[in-house]
This record gives sequence, C-alpha cells and structure tokens, in this order.
Amino acid sequence: MATVIDQHAHIGLNYGHRHKTGAEEVLQGMDEAGVDKSIVIDLASLYGGDYRVGNREAAEICERHADRLMCFAYLHPPLYGIDACLRHCDEAVREMGHLGLKLHPVSDSHPTNSREYVYPVMEKCRELEVPIFIHTGHVPHSGPILCADLARVFPDVDIILGHIGHAMFADACYVARKYPNIWIDTSMNHGGPLRNALSAVGPERLLYGSDSPTSHPIACKGLIETLEITREEKDLILGGNIERLLALGGAAA
Repeated sequence: MATVIDQHAHIGLNYGHRHKTGAEEVLQGMDEAGVDKSIVIDLASLYGGDYRVGNREAAEICERHADRLMCFAYLHPPLYGIDACLRHCDEAVREMGHLGLKLHPVSDSHPTNSREYVYPVMEKCRELEVPIFIHTGHVPHSGPILCADLARVFPDVDIILGHIGHAMFADACYVARKYPNIWIDTSMNHGGPLRNALSAVGPERLLYGSDSPTSHPIACKGLIETLEITREEKDLILGGNIERLLALGGAAA
C-alpha cells in the first residue's frame, strides 16, 4: 500500500491556553486516521518562546520517533534579526535534520514577499535545496497573491502554500497554476477549495496536510478520498507528492 504522509502537523501548540501539545497527540491522531508519517512544525514561539529552541525540540522528538515523524523548522525572521535567522537555518537543516522551512507572516508581522525578511530566507532555501512552507490566507501580510512575487524571483525554490489560501483559495489556485514551483497544502479546508485546486493544477502538486492537532488528520484525508479521481491520483496527494518533493526513500525530486 502507498505511504500516507501528513505534511502539516504541529507540536508546541497552546490554543485556548491549554497544555503544550506534544508528539503523543499527533501520533494518536495519525493512528486514528491511518496516517503512516507526519511532518511536524513546532509553534512554541507563537506564545513568546524562542523558535530556535522549538526547532531543536522538534528535531529531538523526530529522532525519538524516526519511523513516523519528520520536521520542518519554524522561522521568525524579525525576532533576533535576519542574520541570526539565517544562521539558524544552516543549523536546523545541516545539523538537526529539518527537511524544510516554515514562515507564518501573519503571526510574525511581516509581508510574505518582504525583501528584508523573506528574500534572504528564500536565498537560503536555494542554497540548502529545501522547500519553504508559507502560511497563506490573511491580508495584508499573507494573501496568496504575494507568493507570486517569490515564485517569480526564485523559480528554483519550491513553495508550499498553506491551507489553499483559506478564503482566498481562488488567488492560491491562480498563483499555483501560473508558477510550477508552487505546491498547495490542503489543510483546514473543505471540498470546494480542494476541487478548485485539483482543477487548477491537477493532483501532482497537491499535498495532504491536516494542521494537526488543530484539525484531526482524518478530516482532510476523508475529503481527498471523496474526490472523483483514480486511486493512483489520490495516493499522490496523500503521500506520493511530498515523497517526490523531499526525495524521500530515494524518490526523484
């Protein structure tokens, strides 16, 4: 059977001032949804923590659960400055084993296409040969259309648009259709935007993600299973595409 990979899960969440979520909740949801592996991103810095510490904790957790968990490094370029952020990118990818980088322009208060904060990160992605995951869907900082600027200037960097752009899914679909280095994350969405994304770029650049534990991984997986496409195409979305993007298991990027 094809490997199912949730490429958008989180640890370090504290929504509603509850306890800090950890790997146990992610793994429980994976088991309930029939997910083989997940990519986790630590979000402790959203609540006043140090993103560098969070990324180190994420790497340690993934090392303990290497058969099931992988990680992307969360970045907060304005916090401690862009130079410190770029140094951390090297450490996160080359030493800790993070497979990609993540930006959340809304929470971190910088435009998606910021020349001060994001362009240098894109250049670092190019150097390290890793993709960038960008939260999209909220104006003024993270409208999906702003990713067109990044995709045009950095055509050799793979960009993952989070959440199909939320309510701005039409913009996300337009940008992804125009630029082949853009991939679409399906998390926290419903059938309409998902079918629009499928129509815009086909199944080859859609990536199954849940935003777990904020949303249960079974929800988005169920939406993908109901699409009127072949089993092979569903398997691409549910795991094959992210395997190809990250060259997992020897797959060609």
